[in-house]
Amino acid sequence: ELRDLAPWPITPFAIAPAAHGFNNETHFVDAHEDRYVLRVYRNTADASRVRDEHDLLGRLAAAELPFATPLPVRTSGGDTLAVLETPAGPRLAALFFRIPGEPAALDAANARLGGRALAQVDAALGRPDLPVRASATLRDVHHLVPDPTAALEELALGERADPVHAVLERVDAAHGALAQSLPRQI
Repeated sequence: ELRDLAPWPITPFAIAPAAHGFNNETHFVDAHEDRYVLRVYRNTADASRVRDEHDLLGRLAAAELPFATPLPVRTSGGDTLAVLETPAGPRLAALFFRIPGEPAALDAANARLGGRALAQVDAALGRPDLPVRASATLRDVHHLVPDPTAALEELALGERADPVHAVLERVDAAHGALAQSLPRQI
C-alpha cells in the first residue's frame, strides 16, 4: 500500500518497509524527485521533541562532518513534520533524504570507524549554543520509580535494605557537586 505522502512536494512511485528499525516505522521511498526514508514515529507524539531532533540534525548537517547525516525534507507548508493517518491512528511522520549505503558489517574495522564517527558527532554537538536540560538525579532513574527510597521500602527487605539505603543517600548527597563538575552538552 502506497502511503499518502501528500504533505511533501514529491511524487512517489514505490515504497517499501525497511528491514531495520524498532522504535519507529521506517520505509524507503522512491520518487521521481529523489530517494527518501519515511519515518512514522511510534515512540512519541510530542511534536516539539521531534522538531528539536530535526533542529539538531540541521545543525549537524551544517557542521561539515566528513560523512552525511540525516536531513529532513520540508513539507509543502515548510515544516519538517507532518501527521499521517495510519491503521493505528494519526502519527507524526518525517521524510528524510536517503543517504546511500548499506548497514555496516559487525566487525572490528567498522567498530573503529563507527567510534571515530561518534566522536566527531559528539564534538559537533558540543559546539552549538543550545539549552541543555538539567542533569538527571536519583529520582530520574526510571519514570516507574519516582522515589527509589520508597520503592526499596516497598520490597520489605527489613535490615537487608540498610546498606542499599546508605548507598542511595551517598549518591544523592554527592550528585549535585559531581553533576556541576562535569561538562554539559547535547
